[in-house]
Amino acid sequence: MPKEPTAFGLLAMAARGDLQAQRELAHRAALEAVNPDSKADPMVCLIEAALFARMAAAHGETQDQGHFISITSMMCMLEGEDSTCAPVAEAIARLAIAADAGSDYASDMLPGLAEQMTPELMAQAKELQRQITGENQC
Repeated sequence: MPKEPTAFGLLAMAARGDLQAQRELAHRAALEAVNPDSKADPMVCLIEAALFARMAAAHGETQDQGHFISITSMMCMLEGEDSTCAPVAEAIARLAIAADAGSDYASDMLPGLAEQMTPELMAQAKELQRQITGENQC
Protein backbone atom coordinates (compact mmCIF):
# COMPACT_ATOMS: atom_id res chain seq x y z
CA MET A 1 0.00 0.00 0.00
CA PRO A 2 1.50 3.38 -1.02
CA LYS A 3 2.38 5.74 1.79
CA GLU A 4 0.47 9.05 1.88
CA PRO A 5 2.78 11.98 1.07
CA THR A 6 3.76 14.33 3.86
CA ALA A 7 2.83 17.99 3.72
CA PHE A 8 6.32 18.71 2.39
CA GLY A 9 5.95 16.01 -0.25
CA LEU A 10 2.62 17.51 -1.28
CA LEU A 11 4.20 20.95 -1.36
CA ALA A 12 6.85 19.76 -3.80
CA MET A 13 4.15 18.16 -5.96
CA ALA A 14 1.99 21.31 -5.81
CA ALA A 15 4.95 23.46 -6.82
CA ARG A 16 5.27 21.33 -9.96
CA GLY A 17 1.61 21.96 -10.77
CA ASP A 18 0.02 18.79 -9.38
CA LEU A 19 -3.67 19.65 -9.11
CA GLN A 20 -4.50 16.97 -6.54
CA ALA A 21 -1.64 18.13 -4.30
CA GLN A 22 -2.83 21.74 -4.54
CA ARG A 23 -6.36 20.65 -3.64
CA GLU A 24 -5.16 18.53 -0.74
CA LEU A 25 -2.99 21.30 0.71
CA ALA A 26 -5.88 23.78 0.44
CA HIS A 27 -8.18 21.29 2.15
CA ARG A 28 -5.73 20.51 4.94
CA ALA A 29 -5.07 24.18 5.66
CA ALA A 30 -8.81 24.98 5.74
CA LEU A 31 -9.42 22.09 8.13
CA GLU A 32 -6.61 23.31 10.37
CA ALA A 33 -8.27 26.75 10.47
CA VAL A 34 -11.43 25.29 11.99
CA ASN A 35 -9.78 22.69 14.22
CA PRO A 36 -10.53 23.76 17.81
CA ASP A 37 -7.46 21.88 19.06
CA SER A 38 -5.06 23.64 16.68
CA LYS A 39 -2.58 26.13 18.03
CA ALA A 40 -2.22 27.70 14.58
CA ASP A 41 -3.71 31.11 13.79
CA PRO A 42 -6.93 30.41 11.84
CA MET A 43 -6.43 33.40 9.50
CA VAL A 44 -2.90 32.27 8.63
CA CYS A 45 -4.30 28.82 7.85
CA LEU A 46 -7.01 30.32 5.65
CA ILE A 47 -4.51 32.51 3.81
CA GLU A 48 -2.46 29.39 3.10
CA ALA A 49 -5.62 27.52 2.05
CA ALA A 50 -6.53 30.39 -0.28
CA LEU A 51 -3.08 30.28 -1.88
CA PHE A 52 -3.35 26.58 -2.73
CA ALA A 53 -7.03 26.90 -3.72
CA ARG A 54 -6.06 29.74 -6.05
CA MET A 55 -3.35 27.59 -7.61
CA ALA A 56 -5.83 24.75 -8.09
CA ALA A 57 -8.42 27.13 -9.57
CA ALA A 58 -5.83 28.25 -12.12
CA HIS A 59 -6.24 24.82 -13.74
CA GLY A 60 -9.72 25.98 -14.78
CA GLU A 61 -12.09 23.51 -13.14
CA THR A 62 -15.30 24.96 -11.72
CA GLN A 63 -15.11 23.00 -8.46
CA ASP A 64 -11.81 24.69 -7.65
CA GLN A 65 -13.33 28.14 -8.21
CA GLY A 66 -15.94 27.11 -5.66
CA HIS A 67 -13.35 25.95 -3.16
CA PHE A 68 -11.58 29.30 -3.34
CA ILE A 69 -14.91 31.09 -2.87
CA SER A 70 -15.67 28.94 0.21
CA ILE A 71 -12.29 29.74 1.75
CA THR A 72 -12.81 33.44 1.07
CA SER A 73 -16.18 33.23 2.80
CA MET A 74 -14.51 31.65 5.83
CA MET A 75 -11.94 34.48 5.87
CA CYS A 76 -14.69 37.12 5.82
CA MET A 77 -16.59 35.37 8.61
CA LEU A 78 -13.43 35.26 10.71
CA GLU A 79 -12.76 38.97 10.12
CA GLY A 80 -16.27 39.88 11.25
CA GLU A 81 -18.99 42.20 9.99
CA ASP A 82 -16.92 45.39 10.12
CA SER A 83 -14.26 44.10 7.78
CA THR A 84 -13.84 44.98 4.13
CA CYS A 85 -12.59 41.42 3.43
CA ALA A 86 -10.12 42.11 0.65
CA PRO A 87 -10.54 38.79 -1.22
CA VAL A 88 -14.23 39.48 -1.98
CA ALA A 89 -13.52 40.95 -5.44
CA GLU A 90 -11.58 37.85 -6.43
CA ALA A 91 -14.30 35.59 -5.06
CA ILE A 92 -16.91 37.42 -7.14
CA ALA A 93 -14.65 37.17 -10.18
CA ARG A 94 -14.32 33.42 -9.67
CA LEU A 95 -18.08 33.11 -9.15
CA ALA A 96 -18.58 34.85 -12.51
CA ILE A 97 -16.08 32.44 -14.11
CA ALA A 98 -18.00 29.48 -12.69
CA ALA A 99 -21.26 30.98 -13.98
CA ASP A 100 -19.71 31.43 -17.44
CA ALA A 101 -18.62 27.77 -17.30
CA GLY A 102 -22.24 26.70 -16.82
CA SER A 103 -22.67 26.50 -13.05
CA ASP A 104 -26.36 27.11 -12.33
CA TYR A 105 -25.58 27.72 -8.66
CA ALA A 106 -23.06 30.45 -9.51
CA SER A 107 -25.44 31.95 -12.08
CA ASP A 108 -28.19 32.12 -9.47
CA MET A 109 -25.97 33.65 -6.77
CA LEU A 110 -24.16 36.28 -8.83
CA PRO A 111 -26.98 38.84 -9.34
CA GLY A 112 -27.86 38.95 -5.65
CA LEU A 113 -24.25 39.41 -4.63
CA ALA A 114 -23.69 42.08 -7.26
CA GLU A 115 -26.59 44.12 -5.85
CA GLN A 116 -24.91 44.14 -2.43
CA MET A 117 -21.50 45.27 -3.67
CA THR A 118 -20.22 48.74 -4.47
CA PRO A 119 -19.67 49.71 -8.11
CA GLU A 120 -15.94 49.98 -7.36
CA LEU A 121 -15.78 46.45 -6.01
CA MET A 122 -17.70 45.11 -9.01
CA ALA A 123 -15.34 46.93 -11.39
CA GLN A 124 -12.39 45.39 -9.55
CA ALA A 125 -14.04 41.95 -9.77
CA LYS A 126 -14.59 42.39 -13.52
CA GLU A 127 -10.92 43.33 -14.01
CA LEU A 128 -9.81 40.34 -11.94
CA GLN A 129 -12.08 38.09 -13.99
CA ARG A 130 -10.35 39.34 -17.17
CA GLN A 131 -6.93 38.71 -15.62
CA ILE A 132 -7.83 35.24 -14.33
CA THR A 133 -9.31 34.09 -17.63
CA GLY A 134 -6.32 35.37 -19.55
CA GLU A 135 -7.92 38.26 -21.36
CA ASN A 136 -5.60 41.19 -22.04
CA GLN A 137 -2.49 39.20 -21.16
CA CYS A 138 0.82 39.58 -22.98
